[in-house]
Amino acid sequence: MAKPLTTAKPLFPAGCGQRSMRIVGGLPAAERKWPWQVSLQINDRHMCGGSLIASRWVLTAAHCIFGHVEYTAKLGDIFMKHTSRMAVEIPVQDIVIHQHYNPIGLLENDIALVLLEFPVNFSSHIQPVCLPKKAFMVQAGTECWVTGWGKLNEAGYKENTSIPVCGRPWWSEDLDVTRHWPWEVSLRLENEHVCGGALIDLNWVVTAAHCIQGTKEYSVILGTSKLKPLQAALIPVKDIVMHPKFWGRTFIMGDVALLQLHSPATFSKYVQPICLPEPSYNLKVGTQCWVTGWGQVKQRFSVNSTLTAELQEAEVFIMDNKKCDQIYRKKSPIPHLVPLVLGDMICATNYGENLCSGDSGGPLACEVEGTWILAGVLSWEKACAKAENPGVYTRVTKYSKWIKKQISSGALSGPQTSAWFLLLFWLLQPQLDP
Repeated sequence: MAKPLTTAKPLFPAGCGQRSMRIVGGLPAAERKWPWQVSLQINDRHMCGGSLIASRWVLTAAHCIFGHVEYTAKLGDIFMKHTSRMAVEIPVQDIVIHQHYNPIGLLENDIALVLLEFPVNFSSHIQPVCLPKKAFMVQAGTECWVTGWGKLNEAGYKENTSIPVCGRPWWSEDLDVTRHWPWEVSLRLENEHVCGGALIDLNWVVTAAHCIQGTKEYSVILGTSKLKPLQAALIPVKDIVMHPKFWGRTFIMGDVALLQLHSPATFSKYVQPICLPEPSYNLKVGTQCWVTGWGQVKQRFSVNSTLTAELQEAEVFIMDNKKCDQIYRKKSPIPHLVPLVLGDMICATNYGENLCSGDSGGPLACEVEGTWILAGVLSWEKACAKAENPGVYTRVTKYSKWIKKQISSGALSGPQTSAWFLLLFWLLQPQLDP
């Protein structure tokens, strides 16, 4: 037998990719069948699958990487909700995303390498899979296998692995560019921006109910800070539901709506959800938050007002509702016995400057104990008419239960249920000028 031409140490052990491990007197055990299978996890929650290709390297998809998040790789196990005695959990030391990965559209070069903090010991439960030669071509009709803990049916996951991790804003290497807000959504009619929104799940976006105009065909764009991107994934809106208590024209109540996407968003560095606050959470006055959108920073309602080409951001602070209400009462004809700023609303200000960097339906995002939450949805767009006016938002804590209930049910009734109420109110309510 001829000797090999090189004595270089092989990248893989001689037995890579062998899954025919046997126990005494039996057939291959199910739990040893795919020994290269990896569960990539965040905070003990399965996020994506992967393949062990060397003692310290795992191959996965680039869209599975959510920015600066600490990952753990779980190997040698087939269970999700509990851990077997043969399982190994190893922290991730580093991640290398393909330099030409494109998260928009067709997800080109969607591949990433995960470096484990220390090498894994190969066993009957843990082995690497072989990489094919560059020249190898898979023939049409070749039998292959797909493994993972994903969906078993269209309705959802059997295992509770669909819970998204909260996204975080991040900066690019160009420090002159503002932060990227991965949950930011542009709601569009005929591909023209009409309102903002916030991604809260793979299939769901939160916006303002007053943004919805009857039964028109809407779509959303995710993952970009540009108003008119050259490349972007335009996802049609499958269904819309407005809160049943939505009512108003200038001073609006129940101003929240859910958009169900026609196809799931693909989470990546550029597309991540923002978390909903618990209903009992009380956002303290003075809390620092951020407003984002493509609205004009100055003179939003002037004749020559135009939207900005790049996403804008503004630092704001939570304001006391009573003080906010006093500002809007000064020129309001409504009796002072009736508050304008209600309990399901929240105000934010930066104490003097115009706050019109947001869009109707756009997010008021706050970082609380290291987690970014959706505190509000921009509701009173005409607050931008005067520089001293605080922004008035729908208080999301008042609607968290309703939002989660709609998402869990998965079947929404559409905007028609409250459209005639809105039309009636527009006909009856006098025009107010805050």
